[in-house]
Amino acid sequence: MRGCVDLAGGTTAAKYGGREHQGRSYLRCYNCSLLHLFGDSPSFILQIRQLIVTNCTARKRSAGDALHLTATMLGSSLRGTARHWAEALAKHEPRLPAASLYVGRSIADAKFVAAHLRAPLYVASAGVGLVHSDDMVAPYDLTPANKDSGLQVALSTHESTAADWWQAICGRGLAGLLQENPSAVLLAALPATYVQMLAPDLARCTHHELRRVRLFTSRAGAASLPGVLSATVMPYDERLEAVRQYAGTRADFPQRALRHFVERLSGHELDQRAGLELVRQALAKYCVPRTIARTRASDEQVQQLIRTKWKATGGRSSVLLRYLRDEALVACEQARFGKLWREVRDQLSASERR
Repeated sequence: MRGCVDLAGGTTAAKYGGREHQGRSYLRCYNCSLLHLFGDSPSFILQIRQLIVTNCTARKRSAGDALHLTATMLGSSLRGTARHWAEALAKHEPRLPAASLYVGRSIADAKFVAAHLRAPLYVASAGVGLVHSDDMVAPYDLTPANKDSGLQVALSTHESTAADWWQAICGRGLAGLLQENPSAVLLAALPATYVQMLAPDLARCTHHELRRVRLFTSRAGAASLPGVLSATVMPYDERLEAVRQYAGTRADFPQRALRHFVERLSGHELDQRAGLELVRQALAKYCVPRTIARTRASDEQVQQLIRTKWKATGGRSSVLLRYLRDEALVACEQARFGKLWREVRDQLSASERR
């Protein structure tokens, strides 16, 4: 179930509601409260209590088949380009459920929270808009975080922003999700680039709707928000790195904060102000960990380090990244590491086939 659904009516499955099957709506077993039951022909109206939203990831399964936004897709307007992109994506294969397409700790932590709360999980993506974790999605490569991407070329061509693109590709977005679920709390874990892209979407919400939003992001993400959205941010910062089991990389900071909020603090049970104060109290006992000085290395040097530890780590990317940062003390941004790791993997696979 993606929204409130009337099981008796059979035609009320909305954009964010239940799917239709043989003229009747059916529901996923998410966290719901029963509103009423009556008559000889039972009618259930169920209401979602939490909604989980996370951003897509650069790492995807079937990445070799990824669709790219090319110059041939550019239209006379941003909406024209968005339409061409959507048409190309609709024809692209293979397709995987969104929850399986995206890879990495950020999506894993978001999936954990959704399962823990029995709540629906949505993924915000510059490529496909706002999709449910069960929706089938083709692999693609489109992000507002990469300054050299096809999206940036399109935005520059049309003199537009990532927020404009989000509106063109997504439509109602987070505001629509809140409106379709009038009692649900929205728990959104988003990095700064996605906060900037989705902020105008959230800003369309009423004051009452915004009181149901809990946003988890970095300091940069919080600083980029307009004042009307500032109260939605749960005040996590670098002290989270000192909390056992919740340390990690910058890329997965929002999702780690979300997981700590739900798993450790049960903050989802509180109102917005109480949740904010609970986070402040929880972090007050910690200090920001000492920053480790790491050296920079060339792509060739990083790949050689990966090869050296490949067999010992079983080639697991997460373990190799921690080795680089914690033992070799080499600075390597996660997206860059992912690219270099895939190149080493492909090279090793090719040598084994010879």
